[in-house]
Amino acid sequence: MGGRGVRHSVKGYPECDEALCTGTVDSGEVLTLFVRTMILELVDIRIQPGQQAAFDEAIQRGVETVIAKAKGFEGYKVNRGIESPERYVLQIFWTTLENHTVDFRESPAFAAWRAIVGPFFAQPPVVEHFELVSKSS
Repeated sequence: MGGRGVRHSVKGYPECDEALCTGTVDSGEVLTLFVRTMILELVDIRIQPGQQAAFDEAIQRGVETVIAKAKGFEGYKVNRGIESPERYVLQIFWTTLENHTVDFRESPAFAAWRAIVGPFFAQPPVVEHFELVSKSS
Protein backbone atom coordinates (compact mmCIF):
# COMPACT_ATOMS: atom_id res chain seq x y z
CA MET A 1 0.00 0.00 0.00
CA GLY A 2 2.50 2.67 -1.03
CA GLY A 3 2.36 5.51 -3.45
CA ARG A 4 1.39 9.12 -3.45
CA GLY A 5 -1.99 10.62 -2.73
CA VAL A 6 -4.00 11.95 -5.63
CA ARG A 7 -4.59 15.68 -5.62
CA HIS A 8 -8.34 16.40 -5.60
CA SER A 9 -8.92 18.56 -8.68
CA VAL A 10 -11.25 21.05 -7.01
CA LYS A 11 -10.17 21.34 -3.37
CA GLY A 12 -6.46 20.56 -3.68
CA TYR A 13 -6.50 17.99 -0.86
CA PRO A 14 -4.72 14.65 -1.12
CA GLU A 15 -7.52 12.14 -1.39
CA CYS A 16 -7.85 8.42 -0.90
CA ASP A 17 -7.33 6.23 -3.96
CA GLU A 18 -6.67 2.55 -4.58
CA ALA A 19 -3.05 2.94 -3.48
CA LEU A 20 -4.17 4.36 -0.14
CA CYS A 21 -7.32 2.37 0.68
CA THR A 22 -8.23 -1.26 0.24
CA GLY A 23 -11.35 -3.18 1.13
CA THR A 24 -11.89 -6.87 1.69
CA VAL A 25 -15.02 -8.89 2.30
CA ASP A 26 -14.90 -11.31 5.23
CA SER A 27 -17.42 -14.18 5.47
CA GLY A 28 -19.53 -12.60 2.75
CA GLU A 29 -21.06 -10.31 5.38
CA VAL A 30 -18.50 -7.99 6.95
CA LEU A 31 -16.67 -5.30 4.99
CA THR A 32 -13.28 -4.43 6.39
CA LEU A 33 -11.72 -1.19 5.19
CA PHE A 34 -8.05 -0.50 5.75
CA VAL A 35 -7.21 3.18 5.38
CA ARG A 36 -3.68 4.50 5.55
CA THR A 37 -3.88 7.92 7.12
CA MET A 38 -1.44 10.66 6.28
CA ILE A 39 0.32 12.92 8.73
CA LEU A 40 -0.38 16.65 8.52
CA GLU A 41 2.54 18.92 9.29
CA LEU A 42 1.17 22.35 10.21
CA VAL A 43 3.68 25.22 10.08
CA ASP A 44 2.77 28.67 11.43
CA ILE A 45 5.11 31.17 9.76
CA ARG A 46 5.55 34.89 10.50
CA ILE A 47 7.54 36.88 7.95
CA GLN A 48 9.06 40.35 7.87
CA PRO A 49 6.49 43.07 6.95
CA GLY A 50 6.32 44.05 3.28
CA GLN A 51 7.85 40.79 2.02
CA GLN A 52 4.65 38.97 1.04
CA ALA A 53 5.11 38.95 -2.74
CA ALA A 54 8.71 37.72 -2.53
CA PHE A 55 7.80 35.15 0.12
CA ASP A 56 4.83 33.88 -1.92
CA GLU A 57 7.27 33.04 -4.72
CA ALA A 58 9.93 31.63 -2.40
CA ILE A 59 7.66 29.30 -0.43
CA GLN A 60 6.09 27.86 -3.59
CA ARG A 61 9.51 27.39 -5.19
CA GLY A 62 10.92 25.84 -2.02
CA VAL A 63 8.10 23.33 -1.64
CA GLU A 64 7.95 22.40 -5.31
CA THR A 65 11.71 22.12 -5.91
CA VAL A 66 12.87 20.75 -2.55
CA ILE A 67 10.17 19.34 -0.27
CA ALA A 68 8.12 17.74 -3.06
CA LYS A 69 11.09 15.48 -3.86
CA ALA A 70 11.30 14.16 -0.29
CA LYS A 71 10.42 10.59 0.61
CA GLY A 72 6.82 10.38 1.81
CA PHE A 73 5.71 13.80 0.52
CA GLU A 74 2.00 13.62 -0.39
CA GLY A 75 0.97 17.22 -1.08
CA TYR A 76 0.81 20.72 0.37
CA LYS A 77 -1.23 23.90 0.80
CA VAL A 78 -0.11 27.43 1.70
CA ASN A 79 -2.48 30.06 3.10
CA ARG A 80 -1.74 33.72 3.85
CA GLY A 81 -3.53 35.56 6.66
CA ILE A 82 -6.15 38.13 5.80
CA GLU A 83 -6.11 40.01 9.11
CA SER A 84 -2.37 39.35 9.53
CA PRO A 85 -0.84 39.33 6.02
CA GLU A 86 2.63 38.55 7.42
CA ARG A 87 1.29 35.24 8.80
CA TYR A 88 1.26 32.08 6.69
CA VAL A 89 0.03 28.58 7.38
CA LEU A 90 1.85 25.84 5.48
CA GLN A 91 0.25 22.41 5.46
CA ILE A 92 2.33 19.48 4.24
CA PHE A 93 0.94 15.97 3.99
CA TRP A 94 3.39 13.14 4.72
CA THR A 95 2.98 9.38 4.47
CA THR A 96 4.52 8.90 7.94
CA LEU A 97 5.73 11.15 10.73
CA GLU A 98 9.26 9.82 10.21
CA ASN A 99 9.19 10.90 6.56
CA HIS A 100 9.19 14.46 7.88
CA THR A 101 11.10 14.24 11.17
CA VAL A 102 13.85 11.86 10.00
CA ASP A 103 13.94 11.46 6.21
CA PHE A 104 13.49 15.16 5.44
CA ARG A 105 14.65 17.06 8.54
CA GLU A 106 17.89 15.07 8.80
CA SER A 107 18.73 15.39 5.10
CA PRO A 108 20.62 18.07 3.16
CA ALA A 109 17.27 19.01 1.59
CA PHE A 110 16.17 20.62 4.87
CA ALA A 111 19.09 23.09 4.70
CA ALA A 112 18.23 23.81 1.05
CA TRP A 113 14.59 24.52 2.02
CA ARG A 114 15.62 26.81 4.88
CA ALA A 115 18.05 28.67 2.59
CA ILE A 116 15.10 29.57 0.35
CA VAL A 117 12.51 30.56 2.97
CA GLY A 118 14.52 31.23 6.14
CA PRO A 119 15.65 34.78 5.27
CA PHE A 120 12.00 35.91 5.33
CA PHE A 121 11.23 34.65 8.85
CA ALA A 122 10.47 37.27 11.52
CA GLN A 123 10.75 34.49 14.14
CA PRO A 124 11.22 30.72 14.10
CA PRO A 125 8.14 28.94 12.69
CA VAL A 126 5.96 26.83 14.97
CA VAL A 127 5.68 23.25 13.65
CA GLU A 128 3.22 20.61 14.85
CA HIS A 129 2.00 17.29 13.47
CA PHE A 130 -1.58 16.02 13.30
CA GLU A 131 -3.44 12.86 12.38
CA LEU A 132 -6.90 12.86 10.81
CA VAL A 133 -9.87 12.33 13.12
CA SER A 134 -12.69 13.03 10.65
CA LYS A 135 -13.42 14.99 7.46
CA SER A 136 -16.32 15.98 5.24
CA SER A 137 -17.29 13.71 2.39
